[in-house]
Amino acid sequence: ENRDHAVSIALLSRNIKIEGEQEEESKGGYMQVLHTPSAVQVMKGIEFVNMGRRSEIDRFALQFLFSGELPDTLVSQNSFRQSNNRCIVLEGTSNLTLSQNVAWQATGHCIYIGHQSQFNVIEQNLVSDTNSISYSERIEGETDYNSAAFFNWFGPNDYISNTAVGNQRDGFVIENPYRARFENRTEFDVYPRRVKMGLFRQNRAKSNGDIGIRMLFLQSNEENFIENAIVLKNRFVGLYIYDSWNVTIDGCVFADNTQYNIETRYDDNIQIKDTVVRGFTQETKV
Repeated sequence: ENRDHAVSIALLSRNIKIEGEQEEESKGGYMQVLHTPSAVQVMKGIEFVNMGRRSEIDRFALQFLFSGELPDTLVSQNSFRQSNNRCIVLEGTSNLTLSQNVAWQATGHCIYIGHQSQFNVIEQNLVSDTNSISYSERIEGETDYNSAAFFNWFGPNDYISNTAVGNQRDGFVIENPYRARFENRTEFDVYPRRVKMGLFRQNRAKSNGDIGIRMLFLQSNEENFIENAIVLKNRFVGLYIYDSWNVTIDGCVFADNTQYNIETRYDDNIQIKDTVVRGFTQETKV
């Protein structure tokens, strides 16, 4: 079997479990790390079940909220099952590592890197079967009605060896907004679109219901790289790049994406090199 097309397998059970009560539909528990700059946190080997409260601001399964710089903080080898409102959320938090976490059947964006969150490392995580909320259930100013397994508002952050498979809408979304946001949700002008993207290397997007990798408004004058990505059998588009500059696609594999393997719109200086682009094959497993 071609290893580029291999299936993904993950274990969801853990010895330590945090489970939200089920008294209200879509309203579980939530865990929040709030305003703890420089306080090292290690969360490892925990199973989060029925966490998050649908349509409520800052009521996510696990959230780091404006905790500033957190070097040496690690969120690793945890699982998230059937979260009602995202999985892991960073807002105003930097230099944290999210690694080897697994999520299944979350609602809304699963791993969400929000405003003023930079230099975080997101590596070797697997997200599957993420679902969107309805438009009427959305939090104002958020886009969980068009959910992504991995969603990034701010940068730079590093995405390395992550897998997004079988999600309802998108696998990865890197979107640079026009303005940044304070904790009270008012906006200020720093123009994140001019910030160079962090590493995006060896990530896999497979069998997602809309787009495998969606990148919007990458407008740095420095070169941005999409390296060694494997993008297979997404329902519409494998890689979609919109209104962006100076992006190099290097060493990637695209196959079995139904509409387009690669689509670019309103872009300049897009380079594709050492990349395999195939049409339909018999190798990709559902």
